[in-house]
Amino acid sequence: MKLSVALIGEDMIDLSLFGKLLDPSTFSYKTYSYSGLHDVESGGATIIFLFSPNDSKKLEGAVDYLGGKAEGKRFLVVVSSLASFKLLGGRTKELCSDHLVFPSDNTSVEKRLDLYRRVLTIQKLNSSGDELTEIQNRIIELEEQNVAKDKFFAIIAHDLKNPFTGFLGFSEYIAKYYDEITKDDLGDFSLRMYESAQHVYNLIENLLAWSKLRTGNMEFEPVPFDMEETIKRVLKLCESMILKKEINLVNSTKGNLKYLQMQI
Repeated sequence: MKLSVALIGEDMIDLSLFGKLLDPSTFSYKTYSYSGLHDVESGGATIIFLFSPNDSKKLEGAVDYLGGKAEGKRFLVVVSSLASFKLLGGRTKELCSDHLVFPSDNTSVEKRLDLYRRVLTIQKLNSSGDELTEIQNRIIELEEQNVAKDKFFAIIAHDLKNPFTGFLGFSEYIAKYYDEITKDDLGDFSLRMYESAQHVYNLIENLLAWSKLRTGNMEFEPVPFDMEETIKRVLKLCESMILKKEINLVNSTKGNLKYLQMQI
């Protein structure tokens, strides 16, 4: 079953590049300009991709025109940068079923296109009349998974950096000035390196626990913990970077800060 698609834009290069991502066995598409919206209306497209023009008002007018005549049967997708999408008005965002960043990684775009194909095909076969509701729910679910994935990689990239910075810093100092280091200093450095390694291990355990939580393999069993001790551990984790940047960081929290956390 082919889905009829309309590509509306002013840059023919963008439209051509995007068109190459549309599987001809699944999508049958035509290109239009913003001055030819009446032709789009008569074309009966199931999905309408609106590429952001220089004038956001032109895009808002097109969405208002096409969305107002959709009668719940059209799927409008704005194709633009995140910055351009944020400039659009609330009504425009409400009428649009999705926002697609392009140009971007082809694999990500193709996955989104596949999502449209699967959901719209199922809806056409079932003829349930709830096309947009289910599509939006599926898109929200996919977006949440993408946000969780991005958050996961951000944690790995940022939080693992601090303890490794301390560990590498102390080990580099020992390697360079081994003959000049006293026994007491060496013991202090060894302790700090052990603490950095312990922080890395604890962080990895937390990441694994977070992964279990995301996949629903962890039961909710909250246990009390001391927030002040947690803050002290975080400051200790960042100690080498704080000293290196000559930052004066003060912990002004008061004692007896009790909260609940997940049992890992």
